[in-house]
Order: sequence, then C-alpha cells, then structure tokens
Amino acid sequence: KKSAKQAESLEKAGDDARAAVQTVMTGLGKLLAGYNSIIDGEAKDPLAAYKGLVGDLKKTEKSIEGAKKQLDAMNKEAGKFFAAWEQDLESLSSESLREKSASRMQAARERYTALGETLAQARDEFAPVIRNLNDQILYLGRDLSPEAIADLQDEAAELNAQAKEATARVTDLLQSAGKTQDAAEDAVDEGEEAEEAADEDDEDDEDDEDDEG
Repeated sequence: KKSAKQAESLEKAGDDARAAVQTVMTGLGKLLAGYNSIIDGEAKDPLAAYKGLVGDLKKTEKSIEGAKKQLDAMNKEAGKFFAAWEQDLESLSSESLREKSASRMQAARERYTALGETLAQARDEFAPVIRNLNDQILYLGRDLSPEAIADLQDEAAELNAQAKEATARVTDLLQSAGKTQDAAEDAVDEGEEAEEAADEDDEDDEDDEDDEG
C-alpha cells in the first residue's frame, strides 16, 4: 500500500537524521581525544598528532553539514507524507473515521515537528565547541612548543568542560528524540489503521448495494 511505503520512508528518514547527529557526537569525541593527547603531552609526535587533529576537525565539520542535510531530508519527507495524508482524508466518506484519522494525523505531525526541532537543537549544541576548538587548533598551528601548549591549559580545561556539557545535553536530546519518534510512528500506524477500517466500511457498503440490486 502506498501509505505504508510512505510511512516506511519517513521512519527511515527519522532514523537517518538521528544517526547523523550521533555521528557528530562520536566524531567530536575522537577530535577531543586527539586534542587532549597534545595538551597532556601524551602524543609521541606532536606534529603528526596535530595533522591528525586538523583532519578530524574537517571530518567533524563535514558530519555537521551531513546532519543538517539529513534533517532537511526528514522534514521534506514529513511534508510529503502529511500532504498525502490530507488528500486521503478527503476520500473518506465516513465523517467519524475522517475525524479520527485527522486527529491522528495532527498528533503525528506535531510529533515529527518536535522531532525535527529536537534534532536541530542537538546538532547546534556542538557549534560553540567546534568554534572554540578551531581557535585553539589555529593557535597550535603557529607554535607546537611545550611552552605554547602549556599556555593552553586553562583554555583546554574550559573546552573539555564545554564539550562534556554539550555531549550530555545531546545525549538527553537524542533519547528524547527517540521517544518522540516512537510516539509519532505509533500515531502514523493508528492513522493507517483508521484508513484501512474506512476502506473496509466503504467496501461493505458497496457489497450491500450490490446485494440489494
């Protein structure tokens, strides 16, 4: 059934958007590990570690852009899905079932809107951390001496605290997004059931008319 395929596409788009934000968080963790290996003096070759850090920063920035694209794709898929649902409502002859389906549609739409807002907030949580990290990477790019690294200790402590707080918030947001998506999918499934019931009622009415004829 077309509506089932559309619901499946929307569910996948939601999963992909959440996974993209998770990828950003994972990339940031790797980025910070490389940064801290230089700051803590654990890197055996600071120059090689710095080059790896620059590469990881680019990958993380790319993953943030990827998360934005996935979120845009989810919102686009949701727009198509609910536009099609509205068209289906017009085809329902039963006023009672039309109202039930419209109610489910509204609930699902609100939850997918909330999902999009939550994921956008999660993605944006990392922006200040990346800006801060970028500044410090630029600083190190001019001077990787032990003295220059030692001068970054206070900034490094602030950066790690900032990243820890952002990661905790994003973890909570992703958990909330998962619950919101589950609720949205339940509303979609119930809406499909209402439509199927309406289709069956219409078929029964047609059969009754045929019997009378």
